[in-house]
Amino acid sequence: MADFIFNTPAVINYAPGLFRADDNGKYGCDVLFDKNDPNMRDDLVRFTEYLHDVYREGCTKPGGKDGTVPFAGLNADDPKWDGLVPLPLHDGDTTVFGPNSEHAGETRASVRPEYAGRLFMSVTTTENPLDAGRLRDCVTGAAPNRTAFYSGARVKVKVWVTPWSYQKRKGYTVRLTAMAKVADGEPIAGMGGGDPFSGMELPDADAGSAFSGMGV
Repeated sequence: MADFIFNTPAVINYAPGLFRADDNGKYGCDVLFDKNDPNMRDDLVRFTEYLHDVYREGCTKPGGKDGTVPFAGLNADDPKWDGLVPLPLHDGDTTVFGPNSEHAGETRASVRPEYAGRLFMSVTTTENPLDAGRLRDCVTGAAPNRTAFYSGARVKVKVWVTPWSYQKRKGYTVRLTAMAKVADGEPIAGMGGGDPFSGMELPDADAGSAFSGMGV
């Protein structure tokens, strides 16, 4: 599958995860989208269509290290496909914490107010995105650094979604292809950041760049 570009700016949360790998060797963060942003309506339509294509491929094409078909046994043409495998984009106002959480049964927004009125998803990568050249600071034009990409900063993201299965569980992995900071925002959970101001418009990157097509 090709990459998917969200036109709606997102807010970073859990930004330290972008620069510190977890126990599985993955880097990542949550990205939060305003449900009332007019661009998000178009993004939702396009992303749903994109996920449908990923679902179909997951039902028919081998993938992963073991070469198995991730969604084997599911019907690629099932009209209720979006209810057969958990989708990666969640509603902060209705999504509840799982049974193993200290907040089990509580909505994400009731525990973390920054999720109220927003859709969210987790994006990951197996390589440090700063070292791999997957981050760009379009606000200052300077070389990207950890200080610029804090929880609360506004970014545009390009992702690549793949299907997976493990021990009878199935899902989608949202891999971070590129993240461009387009504006400062109010820091979340006391993490640092500059004063809010609008992002700078820069020319499109070269076609071979991870940022191609993002308009940054």
